[in-house]
Amino acid sequence: MKINLHMHSNYSDGTMDIPLLMQTMGANNFKVVALTDHDRTDGVEEALRIGNQVGIKVITGIEVSSNNNNLLNELGDHSSIHILGLGFDLSKLESIYKQRRFAKELLARKLIDQLQVDGYEITYTLNEVVSSTTIGDKLIESGFAANLDEVFSKIINERYAKYRLPNMDIKMAIDTIHQSGGYAIWAHPFETLVHSKKISMTPNQIENIVPQLVELGLDGIETYYAKYSADQIYFLESLATQYDLLSSVGSDFHGKNTDEWITLNKECLTGKERLPLVRALLKK
Repeated sequence: MKINLHMHSNYSDGTMDIPLLMQTMGANNFKVVALTDHDRTDGVEEALRIGNQVGIKVITGIEVSSNNNNLLNELGDHSSIHILGLGFDLSKLESIYKQRRFAKELLARKLIDQLQVDGYEITYTLNEVVSSTTIGDKLIESGFAANLDEVFSKIINERYAKYRLPNMDIKMAIDTIHQSGGYAIWAHPFETLVHSKKISMTPNQIENIVPQLVELGLDGIETYYAKYSADQIYFLESLATQYDLLSSVGSDFHGKNTDEWITLNKECLTGKERLPLVRALLKK
């Protein structure tokens, strides 16, 4: 059985709408998937409906960007790790997130207005999804930056930080997922964000961070991450066993480049239906 518990639609930073994304997963023989858009669940209900129509089991999901706030000794105050929420009650999580999402989108709209006043020629339609990431994509398309790292370091973080709602801290993110009946999973542990720039983590750093996250209530690790090497996966498997954590499996699919399509055929995405996490999610 092919399983992918980490993928994105155009509701966050993916390229595909829900119907095309589900069609793509079906064409690649996936039987169990989770839509894990960044800090939003707008597409989950549609994914559940379409998945049911095409014979794919869809798990409720979200990828929460959580600030460290000095909770992890290995990372600074301006670092962020991503927590996947899987198998939660959608209505419960939505009620918690609704007010926060409204405030975040209002700030993003104000950011667009200020950027336009300051001479950044970007345009949005009324119904387009707005976030700092999609604004960054618009700035790149218009030639104001080469990539998202440059967008945040040279434009948004430098002059417009007040238009960004701070992320939840790690403890709050885990608690919010638990309050909604879901599992909290550390996404792609070999990567973190510092000042919105992607930074690689060392095995020693990960080993030191895991027990701290366990104390905060973490349920599992994204062990079978399709972009990682066999050695990295083995290392994460060993940590999961050592700390009695659940193992998750996903490709982090956005549909943005050839490498992401290659990861859909990675062996680590196949035959994981016996994982305790997957078995628990399938019972929901």
